Amino acid sequence: MDVERTALPGIGLRHVFTTSRGRQIGVVTHRTDRRDLVIYDKEDPDSCVVSVALTGEEANALAELLGSGRVV
Repeated sequence: MDVERTALPGIGLRHVFTTSRGRQIGVVTHRTDRRDLVIYDKEDPDSCVVSVALTGEEANALAELLGSGRVV
């Protein structure tokens, strides 16, 4: 699976991947340690359908629930 990484000047980084059903899901990591879990509109990939703001601790908990090891 390819993960696209994009620098967002003044904000942080965006990582996006496309699911097997064609849905784009991303994480925007802000310089403040906040992370936004973003699900993009299937018809317009520049528009998001859902965005959930997570603290670093919340993002780590979600990663563990999804079966991922922590990335340090």
